[in-house]
Amino acid sequence: MDYLDTAPPVTETSLRHLHELTMDKLLPVGEAGNYRTVKVVIRNTTTGEITFRPPSPLEIPYHLGEFFSWLTSPAGLSTHPLLRAGILHYELVRIHPFTDGNGRTTRALCLLSLFLEGYELKKFFSLDEYYDADPASYYQALQSASEGNLTAWLEYFVLGLSSEFTRVKNLVQKLSLDLHLKKTIGGKQIALSDRQIKLVEYLEKYAHLGMGEARDLLADVSDDTILRDLRDLVDKGLLTRRGNTKGAKYSLKNP
Repeated sequence: MDYLDTAPPVTETSLRHLHELTMDKLLPVGEAGNYRTVKVVIRNTTTGEITFRPPSPLEIPYHLGEFFSWLTSPAGLSTHPLLRAGILHYELVRIHPFTDGNGRTTRALCLLSLFLEGYELKKFFSLDEYYDADPASYYQALQSASEGNLTAWLEYFVLGLSSEFTRVKNLVQKLSLDLHLKKTIGGKQIALSDRQIKLVEYLEKYAHLGMGEARDLLADVSDDTILRDLRDLVDKGLLTRRGNTKGAKYSLKNP
């Protein structure tokens, strides 16, 4: 999310740049940041049902150009920031400009849009957790907008923002009540993911944690993700580390 610190405008250029940043190591050389060149269909990952037939590759620049023109027009700029972000999300999912990575790029651009309007979301939550908790409702809400009426989708989108705000507020309050952590971080409130909460709670009960314990605690999470979460906790000043990479031992930092 460091990209948000540069506060670039929400444009087609920033869309491509975000895709390049998020997918550079995950796609074949030359694909990150470039639009797809093949036709695709979007399926509900739960049922396998085709939910969208995005525009053909030749139509992508036209659809994106038209949408971003609206986004920066008086009509677009006068739309409430939460609704603008919801419309942005839907349109990018509908157009599906990239072969892969559309979802994460879309959510990142939505956060950028809200950040530019004064919503400091980059420090607090990820929309992924809300969508991933009930993918069927997500696809149903998207499909409801396929005829051009975005009301149900926007209600779902705004409800998701509200739900995430509440979830993160509760998590932050929970951590803030812990005297050890409050002393460690100097009374500041630091937002953590659900995975990181589990790691911290484990270390409140036990003195040390290694990769073996972390794997048991986060059974469905890859080693790379666990290591990234642990590094982030060290960087935030909550944990100390002894040793290197997968052989390291972690403990709560003394106040």
